[in-house]
Amino acid sequence: MSITGKFTNIPNGNIVPTVSGNRLSATFKMEATFTNPSGSDDCAGGEYRQYVKGVFKCNGKEVTHQLCTTYLSKENLQEDGCPPEKCTAYGYRSCDYKKQEYTPTRDKGCTFSADDTPSITSNPGDEVEIDLSFVGQLIDTKKPDKILAQAIWTVKGTGKLVAQKLSTVEDTITKTNERLSVQAIYNCETDTWDFNVIISRPSGLPPIHSSEIEVQFLDATGKLLNILTAQRGQLTEVGGTNLKSAVAMYQVSTGKTLPASLFVKFREDTYSMNLQ
Repeated sequence: MSITGKFTNIPNGNIVPTVSGNRLSATFKMEATFTNPSGSDDCAGGEYRQYVKGVFKCNGKEVTHQLCTTYLSKENLQEDGCPPEKCTAYGYRSCDYKKQEYTPTRDKGCTFSADDTPSITSNPGDEVEIDLSFVGQLIDTKKPDKILAQAIWTVKGTGKLVAQKLSTVEDTITKTNERLSVQAIYNCETDTWDFNVIISRPSGLPPIHSSEIEVQFLDATGKLLNILTAQRGQLTEVGGTNLKSAVAMYQVSTGKTLPASLFVKFREDTYSMNLQ
């Protein structure tokens, strides 16, 4: 008797990708179990395969994606990656591929799990699209033409990359033992960078006034950049009982290129911070 297999978690229908910063993406899981009819825990013959067709687009133009020795086709399903020896395709037990797992052992395990995140990354303001069709199959490698189970799904959607969001670019400890950090967001609507200069400090301290902080932004050549708007008056403070963050907000006109560095003069001491 042949090994059997079934999906325990597999997409169905369409998965709509979502925008996060300068990326449009969707994540899904592929999970299955195999059964040896003899009652053995040896499921070595059972493997997963994944096939894909479709297109990525940026501002209406198709973006070429290489699968292995071939390129993603709009019409024809192809294996989603390279089989052994390159091992970027899903399901091969002979591949020690980080995004998949057979348990309890890779060579004989009866449980398969993996995940995939098709995505497109581009510049803020770009209109991007993912239009992909997937087929996932469980097969018996000892009978290669035998499909044990099959699933079909799509990842289709569009999005505008409205902002490139960066986590803390850099932080430093001031001489007064307060944490100074910078966060940046590119605003494609105004073609500017919005910066938050954040001073984390214990609650209960007197508020910080904008006159206590002076900021300069520089490009890669050391040229000063134009600050369009700067914090005025008392800095905005947020936080809880023990810790608060005082935030000074600035808007800088540089185009899409992130400024290279930042000088912050805080309470007569100057701190240099790299932004790239």
